[in-house]
Amino acid sequence: MKTRKIILLLLFMALSGIAPKPVRAAGEPIEWHEVDEPGFSVEGFYWYDQEKLFRRLPAEPNPAVYYLVSDLAWDTAGGQLHFQTDSAEVWIDVDLGQLKLMGHMAPTGSSGFDLYAGPPGEERFVAVAPPPLSEAQYTRRLFPFSDPAERKMRSFIINFPLYNPVKTVRIGLTPGAKLLTPAAGADSRPIAIYGTSITQGACASRPGSAVSNILSRRLGRPVLNFGFSSCGGGEVAVARHLAQIKDPAMFIFDCEANAGEAVTGNVAACIAELRKTHPTTPILWVSGTPYSFESYDKPRVDGANPRNRRWSDIVREQAERVRKLREAGDTNLYFMDGGKVWGSRYCDEATVDGAHPNDYGFFLMAEAWEKTIRDILKD
Repeated sequence: MKTRKIILLLLFMALSGIAPKPVRAAGEPIEWHEVDEPGFSVEGFYWYDQEKLFRRLPAEPNPAVYYLVSDLAWDTAGGQLHFQTDSAEVWIDVDLGQLKLMGHMAPTGSSGFDLYAGPPGEERFVAVAPPPLSEAQYTRRLFPFSDPAERKMRSFIINFPLYNPVKTVRIGLTPGAKLLTPAAGADSRPIAIYGTSITQGACASRPGSAVSNILSRRLGRPVLNFGFSSCGGGEVAVARHLAQIKDPAMFIFDCEANAGEAVTGNVAACIAELRKTHPTTPILWVSGTPYSFESYDKPRVDGANPRNRRWSDIVREQAERVRKLREAGDTNLYFMDGGKVWGSRYCDEATVDGAHPNDYGFFLMAEAWEKTIRDILKD
């Protein structure tokens, strides 16, 4: 009975955000490193080298973007830290500045970090750093090996929170551990994805499960996440910032869920803006994925259900616009029917709330997108 009470007390403390901070059981003290030190590579924040901010748009966007887009640019979706070390342990010490939690998304995804280890293209999940539920500052151990016999040079990726700003990050390593520049991926040219909350990462259970991070690992290249929750409907001002990206491998637009029936005109205007500076860069236009009730209601997709009829018309309209633009000479423009992304008899299990993917949904998205991307880039 006493043991049971202790377990319940610890569980209550963890859920309340008052759990004791983890401490090292034994061994030497941890040596803390700033992420700007040689050996670390901060990725996913295109303007980081100039501004030293974990932010997805310039600090003062010029041209100005919708004010909510500017606010959401502080959320660090798609941010990554790459490095190699022979440290026996990897710790993380972070200050989020504020804690943003949502009722339909795990805190480990919205406000946590996770760690992958392995050479480029072979990374595997290791651990997640769950945030406390009442504090914006926390310290966690991400890499558990403390036996000296386990020490060897490894490649690591730490993925940043999907729905939370990050003020500071420090990495803790075993004193004297080597810290080397990360191994090069297959291609350093980035893919930029502009879209909605789904692009941003809602509702992955941890950052590494968001589609942009899955694709980054599988393709061995940077993937810049320009997903803005409820605000990714195709804003030309955002396209003008995407146009600043030098030598991109590809642009992807996935804006239908926010733009609705205006999506065709909005995305076409964004593409026209990009073509001023990137006339031949491949662009993939993806239509939205259907909501869960549309999959459930398949017998009525023939037109009896107005929602399904309208959605089908929007998809056809986008595909037709792409066809006409290609006929007019833009042969590096491609279309993907998002209705085929789930591609599984269990597609009704792919979302958290009927719209936003869970980890399984993001896995299915990555499967479909990766194949299309590789076909376009001829990887």
